[in-house]
Amino acid sequence: MYFVGIDISKFKHDCAVLDGIGDLVTPSWSFANDCEGFSTLKNFLNSLEDEKRIGFESTGHYGQNLKLFLESNGFTFMEFNPLLISRFVRSKSLRNTTNDSISAQNIARYVMTVEYKPYPPSFYHMDKLKSLTRFRDSLVRQRSRQLVELTNVLDKTFPEFKPFFKGRLSVTALYILSNYQTPEKIANMRAYEPLRKLPRGHFTMSDFVQLKALAKNTAGLGARLLPVRPV
Repeated sequence: MYFVGIDISKFKHDCAVLDGIGDLVTPSWSFANDCEGFSTLKNFLNSLEDEKRIGFESTGHYGQNLKLFLESNGFTFMEFNPLLISRFVRSKSLRNTTNDSISAQNIARYVMTVEYKPYPPSFYHMDKLKSLTRFRDSLVRQRSRQLVELTNVLDKTFPEFKPFFKGRLSVTALYILSNYQTPEKIANMRAYEPLRKLPRGHFTMSDFVQLKALAKNTAGLGARLLPVRPV
């Protein structure tokens, strides 16, 4: 059995391999973070005829391509919290000397000490879903901030606008703010048909006339509203 430790970095990765009794099979060596480097690693791993247990520290997106490469070529691997490796190293020695080569060896030695639980197949899809979820949460927070900012401006420039739409910035409300940025322009709106055709708008001619009257006689400052981006 062989224990493979890989120290992940941005442009290159360092690899160390131990045998079943903890002796180095080869001195630590580096391979580039590209197709050629991955092919070199694959050829080396294939030359090891016994079972291989591969481990590396969690380093965010830097190791993503390597993990995909290993999975697509039939290799299993584990990923560890760097803090666990650091504690393991401190438990073995008081010396704090390290470099990429030594780190790869430390990872390989750590793999020897733990129960080998490889990443599940198709892990990439789970990571992608997590990334999409985080991105969605970021967009929701951004949307909320923009709506708060827009509400603050409306309270000063056209305070009657949001109550007219029952406190909601509907599709129709946002369309109006995007195309008529001041109370004066809203008061002078002429085209009702685009508003009537908006989905879920339910904006009647009576609403159209009433909103124009509110804009004409607003108690607000009448300053230019912020441009509204789709939310």
